[in-house]
Amino acid sequence: MTISSHPQENRGTKGNVGTTFFDGRTERWETECDRFLCLAFTHEYCSVEEIETIRKSFPEPEQLAATLPVEELLVLETCNRQEIYVVASDPARLVRALRERIGVVLPEAKGRLFTGRFAVRHLFRVAAGVASLVVGENQILGQVERALMRARKEGRAEKFLSTVCFAALRAGRRIRRETGIGRGNVSMATIALRLARRIYDSLAGKNVLLIGVGEMGRILARYFHEEGSRIAVNYHRNRTRAEEIAAEFRAELVSPENLWTSLRKADIAAVATGASEFVLTAERLAPVTELRRHRPLLILDLALPRNVEPDVGELEGVYLFGIDDLRDLAREHFRRREAEKEVAERILEEEIERWELREIRRRYAPILREVFTRETSDPGGLFERTAWRRFATRVLSHTKVADGVGYRWALETLKATTRSLRGREAARAGGGAAD
Repeated sequence: MTISSHPQENRGTKGNVGTTFFDGRTERWETECDRFLCLAFTHEYCSVEEIETIRKSFPEPEQLAATLPVEELLVLETCNRQEIYVVASDPARLVRALRERIGVVLPEAKGRLFTGRFAVRHLFRVAAGVASLVVGENQILGQVERALMRARKEGRAEKFLSTVCFAALRAGRRIRRETGIGRGNVSMATIALRLARRIYDSLAGKNVLLIGVGEMGRILARYFHEEGSRIAVNYHRNRTRAEEIAAEFRAELVSPENLWTSLRKADIAAVATGASEFVLTAERLAPVTELRRHRPLLILDLALPRNVEPDVGELEGVYLFGIDDLRDLAREHFRRREAEKEVAERILEEEIERWELREIRRRYAPILREVFTRETSDPGGLFERTAWRRFATRVLSHTKVADGVGYRWALETLKATTRSLRGREAARAGGGAAD
């Protein structure tokens, strides 16, 4: 697993590729931002099977926080990504622990590790939707916000992590206001709907069975309702939420024991539950397909881990599409949004620089105040020649990314403050007052 904060390894607006896991290098860790890490398994680097394997083996956030050397921790899970963001108390030890833990379940993991400024940039890209499978999708903002709220509620995101997440969310909202990247309310659900339209000439009057009553289930219910489909909602545990969706979209409520009966008359089954095991298996579905008398059944598996056994796609009359199958449609969408993505990337850089500037000001403003306060009581200028030089060295060493806004701000601030101090010294020597 690589740990790197080197700009040359992560350079470029579009090349935020991070580093792979298993080459074992380590780095020095200095500031709070340097100790910020993101471990990412996403559609950009991993197959659905790999993300699925990682997710099934991943402990709950509270267990991670209790067993790893972290000060703050946030876990982000979507249908295309499994990520953890941490501020590590001992980054080198944390990396060793993660390498050992993930290496056991998936030795050739193709995820990425981002550190420091590059972890910040990755988080901003995720919140903006430019790192999504469906570029510009709007659900990710809510998913990041809910992950943050959960971490804050459990006391795992009280300082740095809250600050950087709120900044990323602000950047994501600005990008959606100022670009067309999210136009048309694109998401995995809308891509699934387009696929259904390709299979059937019209969705009006089609029987749609929704298996799962989470956020994805509600979104799909709205979309299919708008298409004029007849909707049935199947639940496993959360009957109350299923009843709410059924009432809102005039849908039929299907109990767990009536699931297989409902599949007999369905034209489309969209599956998106939080189950860790298969909800639909070939063995259970085979008798249902025989009773359907070769009538086609489109099954959309939008869950991760997958809810539908792959062998289901081999049954006669069944057309099974999962998240991997939706990637081709998403790529078509991506090509149409490429120009908007470039604009979004430029805005992202502005927002990241703005956040960096606020962080540097927050970190060094107290020292600047001390410089001016003590300088006024130091007529001989001794403090200017000693403490000020120490401060200058500290600022420049902590803003060592030479092409970053932090470095530029440090240079400008040092020059301006040095001119002011020299002006005051000259005024004292001449018996005048400095402006």
